[in-house]
Amino acid sequence: MQQNQNRLQDDVTWAKLYANYERTVLLLAGGQHLPFTALTDEDLPVFFKDFQPFRNKTSSARLFAERYLTEMWPNDRPQSPFLFTTEMLKTFKELGFCGSDPRITYALRERGISLFSVLPQLHDRTSDALRNQMVQYESTHDQHTPQDRAALDALSVASGASIGATGVPSTRLDVRDRLDFFATWLRIFFGGDMPLLAGLNLIIMALNRDTHTSNWTPSTWHAFFWNLHRGIRFFFQDGHPDWFNRQVTKFTDGDGPDRSNVPLEVFRTPPARVTPPGSVGSDDMSALTDPSSGSTTSKKRKAAERAPATPPPPGRGALTFPLQFKQDIDRASVAQKASITANMLADTPAKRSALLGPDFMCLANGNCHGIHAHIDSTHLGPHYEHWHCHPSSP
Repeated sequence: MQQNQNRLQDDVTWAKLYANYERTVLLLAGGQHLPFTALTDEDLPVFFKDFQPFRNKTSSARLFAERYLTEMWPNDRPQSPFLFTTEMLKTFKELGFCGSDPRITYALRERGISLFSVLPQLHDRTSDALRNQMVQYESTHDQHTPQDRAALDALSVASGASIGATGVPSTRLDVRDRLDFFATWLRIFFGGDMPLLAGLNLIIMALNRDTHTSNWTPSTWHAFFWNLHRGIRFFFQDGHPDWFNRQVTKFTDGDGPDRSNVPLEVFRTPPARVTPPGSVGSDDMSALTDPSSGSTTSKKRKAAERAPATPPPPGRGALTFPLQFKQDIDRASVAQKASITANMLADTPAKRSALLGPDFMCLANGNCHGIHAHIDSTHLGPHYEHWHCHPSSP
């Protein structure tokens, strides 16, 4: 614990302060009202005010968020473990609460802060093992190619969700439990004035009584849950809970959910098959994490490499980090920077020129003789959009 505290203190030196637009996002999420002319950082949600010095590094962000959630979890609420995925930490660091999902698609439902990304975890041992893998990946994140980083980030989302209460709940009590956990989580990180909490509490209280939902089918619950998800997305896009509150009013008035905006995948989401990370059909982590434990481990590893990949269940992504990524992470953690020269690719000037082109060779050899090379900004790759989700019209 003391070692973790020291790491957090060291990271304060590199604090990344909130920009003005980021303060606006946090003030709206915390329930403050425009205009913000008289508000300062002291008016931000407590977590994000204290989190500010640690948001520059994933390692310090993880330690602070995990400790804060543990210390602030209310005693009167059921204790449910929560796994901070690498993607969720990125959401906190960049304030990308809307998940870059302006069209509110099924494919991106687990991004940002949503009913599909804030889940109580069901398997403690599996959760611990996956957390260890994520920490190891995060420590070598910058040593991977952009393609590998994107793939591993996506896997962190799918893997984190795979050990939670996955899928779309289909009963009154399942919906109530998911909403209760979500509301508790929001209150901890955004404070008691968070605009979604009033509506969530009304629904939770109504779900404690089997009033007008006794004839609801699983597909009705699916549609209702997705409509709440849409309302939460709209709120994090523009800071207004109006659409969400309309769903609350419809429910408390006894009206059924609108199905016109519900993706077909919502109605056929199967329960996730949980496989402990780093294993092949078992929860034995030694096959991946202990390269020096003898021939048995070696046989397990070789068998895992030969085994055909098992496709994920329909409608879900991969549930665990594949073996090849684990090996890449280990290799990257001890890798030394290397360079490559034209001589390594071809053994004669003619071959090198034919392979790489004369313009490249003149730059590499430093004998361009007046040829001016330049890089146009349009050739630098796609521009990454600002994290902010542009509001979409409900």
